[in-house]
Amino acid sequence: MERSPNRGCGIAARHGADIEHVVHIGDRLDADVYGALVAGARVVHLTQGNGPAVYPKNTEGRMFAARDLLAAVPVVRAWAK
Repeated sequence: MERSPNRGCGIAARHGADIEHVVHIGDRLDADVYGALVAGARVVHLTQGNGPAVYPKNTEGRMFAARDLLAAVPVVRAWAK
């Protein structure tokens, strides 16, 4: 299911957050990762041990691939500072 990047912006706005401070966590490139990156959010892609994925260019510092949630915790904490 493809989602509109504007959806994330609307959710962030309703909660008084800037989209660049939102961290979206998901396991699907098409439904989770790509839309959130286009919207301007930070993204944790849960790879669950799958092979390498192709990520959009210029996402350094906003994108992290993790095998599971536990592996993502240090990065999300660092982003929260």
